[in-house]
Amino acid sequence: MSSKFRPVRRTEIGHAEGTGSGRPPYAQRLQPRKPRLDLIALRGDRTQHGVRAGLRLLLSEWPLVVATVPTPVLLLVAAWGWWPSAGIEYVTFAVNVVLLFVRGLLAARAAGRTWGSGLKIGTVDALLGLTVVVANALSK
Repeated sequence: MSSKFRPVRRTEIGHAEGTGSGRPPYAQRLQPRKPRLDLIALRGDRTQHGVRAGLRLLLSEWPLVVATVPTPVLLLVAAWGWWPSAGIEYVTFAVNVVLLFVRGLLAARAAGRTWGSGLKIGTVDALLGLTVVVANALSK
């Protein structure tokens, strides 16, 4: 019998891998992971309250905050009279659909997808946005 395929005693498992715990390597990978603290909403005793905690949370989720900026900017521009306010909601709606498409396309390209696949993903993102708007309108 070759030494390469000799039986291994339970006490040797882990020592051969350099872990020294006496457990097989797959058992070490199955250990429970520490909870993630970068979630947008923490639950239970870990929830922090107050203005500082809220600002810290907004700063840690800056991409989500930045994604919402175009809509209030367009609405404020219309409210201040720099843009005719008649029909501004349709312009804002169209801008948001185009942004969903562009962000889906760019995310797909950043993930290494082809242009064709990126266009499909962007289109699906835009259609999902339209579906949310239609569902919201039907629920009211």
